[in-house]
Amino acid sequence: HTAVLVFASASMHLGHPVVLMDKWAPEEMLRLIEKYRVTTSHMVPTQFHRMLALPPEVRAKYDCSSTRTMVHAAAPCPPDVKRRMLDWWGDSIFEYYAATEGGGTLVTPQEWRLVLALGGLDWAWTWVVLVLYFTCIHSTLVLFGMYGLIKAMSGQVWRFPLIGPPLE
Repeated sequence: HTAVLVFASASMHLGHPVVLMDKWAPEEMLRLIEKYRVTTSHMVPTQFHRMLALPPEVRAKYDCSSTRTMVHAAAPCPPDVKRRMLDWWGDSIFEYYAATEGGGTLVTPQEWRLVLALGGLDWAWTWVVLVLYFTCIHSTLVLFGMYGLIKAMSGQVWRFPLIGPPLE
């Protein structure tokens, strides 16, 4: 779980201030975003869920308009949670799938809003393959799973579920 450390270290090396929390709490994060005009953070979907669980009047107390690049990873984000976060914070939420060994995918908020089941576009040194799982039920071929496979140049392969907003 080095992603947050890598993001914070890179920010410090570039001369940006870094705001750290002793213990993460949803309302405290919102307070710090407003106080320090936070533009960037690395998060996980559980944190989005916990912030959205706050009463609307608590969420409305804090100005989060400074957010520009709120990156999340570690687990697929439920589409309804992601949509609600985008509605709240605007197009500042980016999602990626990756591994310490290198390679992965990135999806921008604009891409996520447009494409069903988007796992993201692969990084230059990564290959992404769509894998469809079918089964036969009463002589009918039925799709029962859809996953993306990410293969890094290191040879490592990992699988992620493809999720995204439903097509209108």
